[in-house]
Amino acid sequence: MAAPADPSQNQSSFRTGAVSKLEPFYAEAFASAVIPARITTVSRVVRDFAGLAAWQPAVAGCVLADTGAPDRVGCVRTLSMADGKTVVESLLALDDRTRSLTYGIVSSPCPVQSYRATLRVLRDVRGRDRRPVSPG
Repeated sequence: MAAPADPSQNQSSFRTGAVSKLEPFYAEAFASAVIPARITTVSRVVRDFAGLAAWQPAVAGCVLADTGAPDRVGCVRTLSMADGKTVVESLLALDDRTRSLTYGIVSSPCPVQSYRATLRVLRDVRGRDRRPVSPG
């Protein structure tokens, strides 16, 4: 049996609450990597919203929609993926105090809605620096 064309009619991707209307189910995923570098260096690289292609092998190129600063909340980047696809993302939050960056997908060939991810640079509990990796 084929899935309904309207995702809101797909019971497997929605959960019901105390109210009778359906609410979307939001999945969460976490990943991390230990990077042998100073936390300030990793933080500087991650916070550059236009610099993703320099450290993410799946991204062949990254261009900002305007020539504004890549650390301005609301700026939009277009990613040329290594497989030839294009993803457009928007910077939703940038916090130097917590060393975190939050972005959302504006458009993508992947069937996602309301996609939001946060990268945080943390000090490793063993004294080394640690950067959680975005699941997206």
